[in-house]
Amino acid sequence: MEKNKGYKWNFAGVGGVTRVNIVSGEDIAHLGELDQKLWTVLSCPVKGLELDEKTLAMLDVDNDGKIRVNEVIEAADWLTSVLKTNDLLFQQKGEINLNDIKQETENGQKIYASAKQILQNLGKEGDVITIADTADSMAIFAKTKFNGDGVITTESTDDADLKAVIENCIKTVGSTIDRSGVEGVNAGQIEAFYANCADYDAWQKTSVLPYGDKTAAALAAYQAIKPKVKNATRINANTFNFFINFSNSFQIIYSFKINL
Repeated sequence: MEKNKGYKWNFAGVGGVTRVNIVSGEDIAHLGELDQKLWTVLSCPVKGLELDEKTLAMLDVDNDGKIRVNEVIEAADWLTSVLKTNDLLFQQKGEINLNDIKQETENGQKIYASAKQILQNLGKEGDVITIADTADSMAIFAKTKFNGDGVITTESTDDADLKAVIENCIKTVGSTIDRSGVEGVNAGQIEAFYANCADYDAWQKTSVLPYGDKTAAALAAYQAIKPKVKNATRINANTFNFFINFSNSFQIIYSFKINL
């Protein structure tokens, strides 16, 4: 019990067991000082409880599917380090005023700046941010050029040439969905695209092109006369068939003359 002398805890008897009452923000701020022998439960699963699973998953720092005392204490210390008033944790509101964030600490500054950015991205005015505001990442990043996910889209630049490069990259090597829900490309896809371009350039410079630099012009000329060639071929074929048929008919008729 030596650990608990620095902070005065309130106790209550529940079901014949003496338990610590957690009733204030200061209680949460001092959880790290509470002897673990006084904790009713030392771990719990992330799933299957009457608590929001998404919140429990955030507490599960090592992602082992269980929440342990040290993870609860870590969360409590972090929360109370960024709030001006710890009792806000007991108000059970789905929102927080940005002015209640402790901006004199590094974590508080980051939280405040992030909250302001989210509200700005969503086009919302005021200093109140809600759980719903933070839940939809696609809505948050929909109107941003850069969102830190390593994917660039055509909206990431105003340069027409760069837009064209990104579009061609998507068409040839594939795409990755950006946080905003839009198709884009990542570093690996960009590298693959330029590697393909280099390979194509090297291929063009080889003797595989029958007319060298004039191959493209020759192909264009061929494409231009191709319909006429087909038409002429069809006429010649019809003429040839006529003569064959005429010859056959002539032989038959002339054979009658001989036999008369």
